Amino acid sequence: DPGLSEDERSALLVAAQAVQFAGQTTGLSAIFKLGGASPVLDAPNIGADLGHDLNMLGMLFDAIATQRVVSFIYSDRKRRVKPYALAHRFGHWYLAAPEVGAEEVVKAFRVDRMVDPAADEEGGAFTRPRGFDPATVIPTGGNDGEPTTLATVAFDAQVADLVPRQISGAAVISDDGDRRTYSVPVRNEQAFIGWVLGFDDKAVIIEPKHLRNALIDHVEGAS
Repeated sequence: DPGLSEDERSALLVAAQAVQFAGQTTGLSAIFKLGGASPVLDAPNIGADLGHDLNMLGMLFDAIATQRVVSFIYSDRKRRVKPYALAHRFGHWYLAAPEVGAEEVVKAFRVDRMVDPAADEEGGAFTRPRGFDPATVIPTGGNDGEPTTLATVAFDAQVADLVPRQISGAAVISDDGDRRTYSVPVRNEQAFIGWVLGFDDKAVIIEPKHLRNALIDHVEGAS
């Protein structure tokens, strides 16, 4: 596809050759229909078996390529999103997508937490913003650069174990059994807000105040 850069083509090829679904190595054409999709793949960190359904990933990549709205249940709520990109991080696939009607807030949805995903039949339903960079939404978690600040974030117990797996340097401040509070290094504030939004109401920024206010502004803008 002419819309893909050489780097993107190379990353996709490496990923396709490395990924195994259910123990079976899958070629590029069998993994997904590229079309106009421009996913971000952390190819060197892709594991041997992602544990995801091939048809599900193929559907999501195809929805990105054909600009089709995708519906699924996430955190017990029905979502309709405009899929912008997929990325592989920490052994999981993430979908960068705003919810329909709240396009100003692009969230990072973990694919294995989606229930009953399906794409609309009609294509061309949206246009991804020019210059959109999934790296500003999907957590990188690595040590790429020094933290600009430390944030204090409280997480519901049911999702708290995910934090140290996703963010390098996250440290527990307190844990009362129902809620665990972490000190989280922030290297990219926009990506950090997108990451917290992915937990919906199961994560609350306590401080610093400017990040807490930024999160509130995003949530109010999406309501």
